Amino acid sequence: MKGVQKFKAFLLEFLESFVSKLNEASSRISKFSPFTRRRKQKVGLLALVLLLTFASFMVMLNIIFGRLVFLRTFSSHGAVKTFGVGVYLDSDGSFPVTSLDWGLVEPGAASNITFYIRNEGNYPVTLFLGAENWDPESASNYLTLTWDCGGQTIDPGENVQVTLSLWASSDMGDLVDFYFDVIIGGNA
Repeated sequence: MKGVQKFKAFLLEFLESFVSKLNEASSRISKFSPFTRRRKQKVGLLALVLLLTFASFMVMLNIIFGRLVFLRTFSSHGAVKTFGVGVYLDSDGSFPVTSLDWGLVEPGAASNITFYIRNEGNYPVTLFLGAENWDPESASNYLTLTWDCGGQTIDPGENVQVTLSLWASSDMGDLVDFYFDVIIGGNA
């Protein structure tokens, strides 16, 4: 959003500079040419064409920008808290997951993260998922956290691949950024 605004400001500044240079050129031409009126008309026409082109471009930008606002995305992240299980990026358990970055979340869509859960205890556990510490608190009204292994039991040392999904409502209200902690655990 800031990038589009900077680009608009740059284009406006460029156009003002260009029109100023055209006016300077027009005044120089009038000093040295017997066809002053005709040349001024041509320069004026050129400036008008450039202005209309610029205006058309800005309208297109606003249409595109409006579309982007409709499909706006939201940044988010959160910590991962575990109970009796380990959460890893790989099946070997070499890279533990301590936080999740959902990246940009589009309204009406889901963002998915796949990882592995390993039972690090001595008993079979039934996996559970939770979320807490929503910031802002209203974020939980627009977002739903799900996964593909609810209620699954895993034996000690066993790994299971899991896909966590964050579903965003098509109407996100005024939510822009959010944070929450994901809780993954195993009940014996």
